[in-house]
Amino acid sequence: MHLNNQTLTDPCVCISTRKAANALTNLYDEALAKSGIKVTQYSLLKKIYGASEITINELSKLTKLNRTTLTRNLAILESGELIELISDPEDLRRSVVRLTKGGERALKKAQTSWEDVQKKAKKVLGKDLEFYIELNKKLSELSQSIG
Repeated sequence: MHLNNQTLTDPCVCISTRKAANALTNLYDEALAKSGIKVTQYSLLKKIYGASEITINELSKLTKLNRTTLTRNLAILESGELIELISDPEDLRRSVVRLTKGGERALKKAQTSWEDVQKKAKKVLGKDLEFYIELNKKLSELSQSIG
């Protein structure tokens, strides 16, 4: 078996991007730790708050999360009494997601920490921020073209 030396030494775009995403996630999670929620939970709570009432299917499309991942994350929020899932009495397959008062409090408590870490991240990234935004768009396009 012969392996291409170029392939072996070329940095993997996927792994490099994952490392950067993990570093950012850890930074945001540390900043939000006092609020008791993680950045992924904060993001979901923001989307739910913004919609006031949204179905799981709509939330899945909005967040670009598959239903399995979304359902797992919603279960954590529901067990923490941050959201409630309400079945439609006319169509039991349809569930609506709503923020509870506890969810509103958690979102409000986390907001200042999120704003602070967001400012720091933007300051560190500076002019490179536009590059990362464009990279995200291109990676989304790539994902859609493959799948």
